[in-house]
Amino acid sequence: MGQESRFSNKGKVRASKLSLSDVASQGLGFSPLGRNGLALHRSGFFHPLTNQSSIFDVGEAEKLQSKKKDSQKPLEFTEAQLGGFTNNFEGRNLIGPTHFGKLYRGKIEHGVIGTEAQDVIVKIWDEKAISLAYPLDYTVLDEEVKFLTYPSVNHHPNLVKLIGYCRGADVMGIVYDLNPRDTLHNLMKKESFNWLQRIKVALGFARLLEFLHGQAKPYLVLGIDAAHIMLDQEWNPILFDFGLMSGGIIGEMTFVKKEIPGSIGYVDPFLLETGMRWETCCDVYAFGVILLGLVAKKGY
Repeated sequence: MGQESRFSNKGKVRASKLSLSDVASQGLGFSPLGRNGLALHRSGFFHPLTNQSSIFDVGEAEKLQSKKKDSQKPLEFTEAQLGGFTNNFEGRNLIGPTHFGKLYRGKIEHGVIGTEAQDVIVKIWDEKAISLAYPLDYTVLDEEVKFLTYPSVNHHPNLVKLIGYCRGADVMGIVYDLNPRDTLHNLMKKESFNWLQRIKVALGFARLLEFLHGQAKPYLVLGIDAAHIMLDQEWNPILFDFGLMSGGIIGEMTFVKKEIPGSIGYVDPFLLETGMRWETCCDVYAFGVILLGLVAKKGY
């Protein structure tokens, strides 16, 4: 575009603002971004392995991945294309603001990536987001693309599927293959969101967390929030934000306590008080907050 990009690979240090609530269920989860909380730093420190078995068959996922064609690799879109998918980021297509920026419904017309039109969601990072949890640079985008294209994880049914991304000078975004219903945060308080649907969400998300924690090098989400879980048309929970993901091919994180004004929500208070390492038990606590919200029909 002939101009210097606002985004650059500035390194892998990201400050996190997180949140708090209550306890939970079996071993899985993550933690969101409030306005006071923690500064997370990449390091060589390694989380201990969990001894949980994965429900999802990793071997089968790798076999499927090996059959993928080059045409199925992530596409690089322009800023103009992202605008076209969302009708120039029209307000009625806005699903809502998130900790990283904004999330839009979109449609890719036939002929762009296939013979049929396709419903998508478009995630746009915004450095003006109130509680953006990390410096905005291309590292965030590159790590998410790397994670979502990794053979052992990218076929899990509760992880969003990647179509492509944009590394524009003024827009940094990512396009997911998902026909969204709404975020869990927006649906949590609605009476029309019935008990069978709530149970389906809880089980689906628990299985995803068990899968992530059960890898040879476990993944910690470190950004669990009802606003980061999308429900598809069949009421399946789909995790779509990975800004604080740690472990596996991404690398490990430790944290340093940091004073940031605001509230806490999904972070284990014991972690904040003792300065212990992030481990899977911290994710379990955050999953408990999600469960509490589902049962109480309240958002946290």
